[in-house]
Amino acid sequence: MNYRSVTDLNNAIKSWISELPEDLNLVVGIPRSGLLAASLLALYLNLPLTDVSGLCENRVLATGRRFGRENSIDFSKNNKILVLDDSVNSGMQMAEVKARVEAAKLPHQIYYAAVYASPYGHRYVDYWYEIIDNPRCFE
Repeated sequence: MNYRSVTDLNNAIKSWISELPEDLNLVVGIPRSGLLAASLLALYLNLPLTDVSGLCENRVLATGRRFGRENSIDFSKNNKILVLDDSVNSGMQMAEVKARVEAAKLPHQIYYAAVYASPYGHRYVDYWYEIIDNPRCFE
């Protein structure tokens, strides 16, 4: 069994940041477990956060002010956006999310990522941190 804890997820995200696209404007979490990974990444990068519905509806999650940075983005501009899940296994969920985002016809540069990927699932994302064979389990 390949097990990863929440601490492992946190440490992976911190190590992975330098490999992700620079100048991101928004982090999008894929509900449910992808929201944890996206929230951690958004906090480390001091970026606004939303879920897939929020992206398609041009809204971010409300927050307090963070060090002078606005907590929203101008959705009319071409933004760099990272759609993140904690893991991608078969790729079915990621394919559904991509189809939904593409149907929204958004004017953004959108990247797809997962912290953990299966040897097959990594084909569905632009970025992944670690390939994990099955069987696998997350805290």
